[in-house]
Formats: sequence, structure tokens, C-alpha cells
Amino acid sequence: MILFFSKNLSVFAQKVDRLAVLYYGDKPINVEENIDLYYMSSDPIIYARHLYAMLRKIDSKKYSRIFVKDLPFLAEWDAIRDRLYKAAAGFN
Repeated sequence: MILFFSKNLSVFAQKVDRLAVLYYGDKPINVEENIDLYYMSSDPIIYARHLYAMLRKIDSKKYSRIFVKDLPFLAEWDAIRDRLYKAAAGFN
């Protein structure tokens, strides 16, 4: 399951054994021990280029949840957001 986040991850970390977080920009603060961070570029072109490979990598590790930092609501991020929504629909 893919979920988007913009707030503190500790609330979510308490509910699962291990979760993956796909983020860009600044590293999330107060990261719990059961959270694995996966850094993505803040450049939407590079982010898009690496998205599916990163999702496959994360999915192969069998996390119960994958969290994705909210993307900017700018035109250059729309296609990426659409890909993530489609990927998330496949997990539900």
C-alpha cells in the first residue's frame, strides 16, 4: 500500500513492523527505528526516471506500507503524481 505524507511519520510507524519512506528534499525529522528511508531527487525529471526502479526495489523487501512525501502541486510533478496514484491503486 502506498500512502502520501506531509507530517510526522511516528504515528504511522507505531502501527506497522517496518515501513518504507520515499522522500526528496530534507530528510524527515524524528525517524523511528522501524522506518527505512529511500531518497529521491527534488528534480521531477530525475525523480520520474528513477521512480519505478525504486518502487520495485522497495516492493521486493515486502514492506507493509510505503509512504511517499507529498509532491509539489506544480505541472512538472503531475505525471509523477499520476504514476504514484496508479501504483497505489495496484496495492489496494
